[in-house]
Amino acid sequence: MDFSIVSDTAGARVGELARELRNALESNINSKYGNVDISIGIAFRCLPESYGRKSFIRYTKKITI
Repeated sequence: MDFSIVSDTAGARVGELARELRNALESNINSKYGNVDISIGIAFRCLPESYGRKSFIRYTKKITI
């Protein structure tokens, strides 16, 4: 398994949250489920309201044949 947590938000508490979660979860999940052939990534982003962007969730699935 390839499990990762990232953040592209600099200078915000969101980056601290992502780092705490990464430290607490990433290695445990990767070692416990190392034999599972899957990749999971979680990304945190915090944008100022002035950008006028709406929240959304993007799902992707890689199909192997």
